[in-house]
Amino acid sequence: MKRFSKRMVATSAGVMAIAFVAFGGSTSASADESAVCTPDMFKDAECITFVASESEDPLTEGIRALALNGDDERAGEFLENLSGSVSTETTQSLQEVLDAPDSGTAGAAAEKMSSDGVMRPLGTKYSDGQLSGDVNWELYVDVAYGYCTSVSNCTAIGRTNFNLWQELFYYSTDGVSLAGSVYTYQGSAVSFQESKCTTYYEIAPFDQPLYDWANCSLGSYPGTAKQINFANFQQGSAVGTQYHLEWRVAFTVQGDPVGAQFSRLWNSYSYKIFASPTHARYQS
Repeated sequence: MKRFSKRMVATSAGVMAIAFVAFGGSTSASADESAVCTPDMFKDAECITFVASESEDPLTEGIRALALNGDDERAGEFLENLSGSVSTETTQSLQEVLDAPDSGTAGAAAEKMSSDGVMRPLGTKYSDGQLSGDVNWELYVDVAYGYCTSVSNCTAIGRTNFNLWQELFYYSTDGVSLAGSVYTYQGSAVSFQESKCTTYYEIAPFDQPLYDWANCSLGSYPGTAKQINFANFQQGSAVGTQYHLEWRVAFTVQGDPVGAQFSRLWNSYSYKIFASPTHARYQS
């Protein structure tokens, strides 16, 4: 079965500016009843959840999340309900995201995608004659989460900071290192239904899961800082093989009358085993 792949692409051109009601957000909109999702509205696909950073369009990310979760039917129903409130161009752009939530493949055959957007190297580079290039990667992203309705209003109900850090510098002795944190600073406490970090081997025809990081699980979450404790994975692989990390999260919000699940997926840059089986570096 094809596994939904992972690239977070830039918002499609032509998507309208969404009325994004957020805590102290720069985009103004009235928080009237049309911007509030109810259980009945959610059941009838008149509203969907989103998790988006400030630079991302929440409506686009809501559709992308449904596509990456395999919920095409619900996304299609929502787009039908939305069509009377937005332009044909906007509907077509969102349909394109639903049909292809990734911007394409990178590499010869695997379903792997290179990281962009909020994904970035940490910036520290080392060179010791054997190990050179970027050997650190960090995701540090602030997101709002909430609901988008079929009248095109998107309303944030909380904000959370997600941070994940991975290092290859000591790959020869300790393997890959991973740590991180999550911090909800606006809105109600959240409970994670899923927080899963998986290292994937990039090989045709689809990426293959290599290792699940036990330290990545967050479980119930009280709404203050939650740490992803430091851990190592002594991988060891053949020269020339390539890998990346995927972080998939899903959570609910305490006190939310809809009780819906919010989800997001991020990927690290790919890293490649080079020179010898004990050396690795990120591919920029």
